[in-house]
Amino acid sequence: VRVDRIDLLRYEYPLLELEIDCGKGTYIRSLARDLGNHLGCGGCIGALRRTRVGSFRAEDGLRLDASDEDVARALLPLAHAVTDLPRADLPADAVTRLRHGQGVALPTAGEFAEGTDVAVFDEAAQLTAIARVESSSRLRAAKVLPALES
Repeated sequence: VRVDRIDLLRYEYPLLELEIDCGKGTYIRSLARDLGNHLGCGGCIGALRRTRVGSFRAEDGLRLDASDEDVARALLPLAHAVTDLPRADLPADAVTRLRHGQGVALPTAGEFAEGTDVAVFDEAAQLTAIARVESSSRLRAAKVLPALES
């Protein structure tokens, strides 16, 4: 659990409105319960809104009734979803082996710590997989993306 920031937006007894910047796996409902227990008054969530996940922000999203044309215009490249991951560019033969479940050598041994998730790109700069560093010099696919047709 990682909490980077808690801002008090409004307080009107008995209601408290907070904005919290936290890491994945942080349970805000548990935080409200624990805060209420600490204050001796109990605590629960009346409303909860996620405003950001990684680089994706709520204000950049579309309404559910958006037209097909608006949706098509708003689509982002797949690689945008992994901008927070380190990147590994692999040659075609290594990408093929990775796609078939085989471990492959990292381009630069020791570049990433063991257990790190890495965004794997092919020679055409297409995102092909999310891989996990098994050792200082090997990658194994955790998620493989379908190959794009040329």
